[in-house]
Amino acid sequence: MRDKIPPVLERLNINQLNWLKVCTQMEKSRATALGAPMLAEQMKTVLNKQKLYMYRLE
Repeated sequence: MRDKIPPVLERLNINQLNWLKVCTQMEKSRATALGAPMLAEQMKTVLNKQKLYMYRLE
């Protein structure tokens, strides 16, 4: 069964090079969220924030 499951980045549709960039630069930014811009409003609600410093994944 495990052999049939694709890698997690592939399942999440995240480019491997973009993810590496995010992982290496995340500490330098003041991001409170990570994700697609279209989900920002949902993230603000879930995190109970009025503002987000978002590191965008595209």
